[in-house]
Amino acid sequence: MSDVGDCYGNDGRYSQCMSATFGWAVGGEPYDYPADVGFAIGTPDDPQYVRIEIHYSNFENKQGIKDSSGIRISYTPELRPHDCGTLMVGVFTFPIHFIPPGSEEFRSYGLCDTRMMEDGDQIVVECTSNTMDREGVTFGGPSTLNEMCAGFLFYYPIVPIAACWSFMDIQYITEALGLERGETIMDAVMNIDSVEWDDESRAAAQKAVMDTNHLIIVENREGKRLNKTTPLPPISLPPPYHCEDDSLE
Repeated sequence: MSDVGDCYGNDGRYSQCMSATFGWAVGGEPYDYPADVGFAIGTPDDPQYVRIEIHYSNFENKQGIKDSSGIRISYTPELRPHDCGTLMVGVFTFPIHFIPPGSEEFRSYGLCDTRMMEDGDQIVVECTSNTMDREGVTFGGPSTLNEMCAGFLFYYPIVPIAACWSFMDIQYITEALGLERGETIMDAVMNIDSVEWDDESRAAAQKAVMDTNHLIIVENREGKRLNKTTPLPPISLPPPYHCEDDSLE
């Protein structure tokens, strides 16, 4: 397709774009697959079309700005021994993800329990945010003013999973902050926005984030979901690991 439109609109064709193929953000560097790994194109299981999603910010409404960003893809008929996949992990991008204002180091967690995919591992994504310069709550979302906590894992051999992420029980967190339980999730989000934040309430929110259950969402390329509710595993810093330099051998 060559249409231009909102990535998160009502067009049903875009709702099936679940599997990330490439990605870049400010500060990113070039990435090359290993010599024996490639991204498959043309088989019945491969994407039939590709959407490029670009996030623009121009808060001052400056005119005449031109953008030359894009992605160059090299195609070869020489098949590689292994097909690669990209697994999106972290926190489900939605306002249930929140960061209180005035936080020096507020930690958010996204959980992927891959035992749901028959191999018995757990992946925890931890994001540390600083909102010392903000007066209001920062919510999860696609805007530059929002925040995301997501990682994209390139791996092989590929499995038919596009995303494995989670969101926390926001109702539990509002109750931990002494707020009334909202009738809906969005009521709870609005309650979070009404908190008078200080060191005590920020600490209570951080503890609740660590203690609450997470709803894990595992999605395939067509957007079909498998859900499971589970708490975070115990969080601790990994021991230091010494990387051996093969070039010295």
